[in-house]
Amino acid sequence: MTSLSTDLSTQLRELRRVGREAPRDLLDGILAHGDAAIAPLMLLATDPFLHSPDATEPDVWAPVHAIGLLGELHAAEAVPTLIPLLRLDDDWLNEYLPQALGRIGRPAIEPLRAALWDATLDTWGATTAAHALNEAVKHHPELRDEVVAILTARLDDEANDRDDGGELNGFIISYLSDLEAVESVESIRRAFKSDRVDEFVIRPEHAGAALGMPVGVSVKQAVDDVRGKGGRRSSMPPELELLSKLPELLKGAGKRPYSGPKVGRNEPCPCGSGAKYKKCCGR
Repeated sequence: MTSLSTDLSTQLRELRRVGREAPRDLLDGILAHGDAAIAPLMLLATDPFLHSPDATEPDVWAPVHAIGLLGELHAAEAVPTLIPLLRLDDDWLNEYLPQALGRIGRPAIEPLRAALWDATLDTWGATTAAHALNEAVKHHPELRDEVVAILTARLDDEANDRDDGGELNGFIISYLSDLEAVESVESIRRAFKSDRVDEFVIRPEHAGAALGMPVGVSVKQAVDDVRGKGGRRSSMPPELELLSKLPELLKGAGKRPYSGPKVGRNEPCPCGSGAKYKKCCGR
């Protein structure tokens, strides 16, 4: 391997000193070296010391900048080096790593798919992998259908749900909503219906609004499911029984009770509804 040019070496040393905000001209200067910058940036991105509790300001920001630059270089050879970073608990990695892998695009898709099913990866790491797949579509729209299929397959794989898989499923639904994946609606509905989604991450009405169609289970559907296909009633929880009567209970909702002078039953209701008193507040 040839040694780094003095110019690139100087720029990388400066990158370790800039802290959180790296000047754009410095980043562009490193990018100008093209492929020659990839190997040293990979080393910087994965430096164990810089990811350890012993690292201090401003050095701790150097891996973040290096990861971002690898993404801008579309460095496919960096993917095997970056994927293990999914195991690190670092909020900034959870932001910059998906962006970098997303920019790289196609070479990152299969490793990210594998990460979604990797039982040794914690939920936050798997969520970051799902985020990266979503970012890949933003930079490479031609990957959209493949990414939607991967995210949907993971959502459908109930047998391999994690103990806290509701959080991962919630983020997957959020990303499918971002991608306007209407073809995944039935999978999304099943996940909500089987209580496999953390609704602190996304609620069914929010997913439905993003996709332009209802996602949650309607009261009628819930009642029909309990009663069975033939319509015969089986044991129904009291709260569901109450919900099934909700349309009838709400018929008079919003009407103002009348307590003024006596009104004839066939006279217009004084509440202003336009109906006869006997058909409105006089019922």
